[in-house]
Amino acid sequence: GTFVSQSRYIPPKIRKEQNNQPFSEEELEVLKKAQVEALEYVDTKLGELFDKLPKQNPTLAIVLADHGEEFGEEGRYGHAHSSSYVTKVPVWSGWLNK
Repeated sequence: GTFVSQSRYIPPKIRKEQNNQPFSEEELEVLKKAQVEALEYVDTKLGELFDKLPKQNPTLAIVLADHGEEFGEEGRYGHAHSSSYVTKVPVWSGWLNK
């Protein structure tokens, strides 16, 4: 299945370019909720993928993000710049079936 968020996610870069206005608290909550929903979806799909891998051999899994996202920290939104909120990404690794 494809991910369909219950929230109406408007990428921050597009939203900022349209209005060049800061987000309201309500808009930030919508964006953050959409981000959490997307991460929960990916987490579920990764679990399904890991469960389908062959069980006879140990498998090293490495999961990482391509970039972070800013939600008003330092007055910026999105990921079109190089602050620590954008450049520090989560990385997880672990042995499966070991």
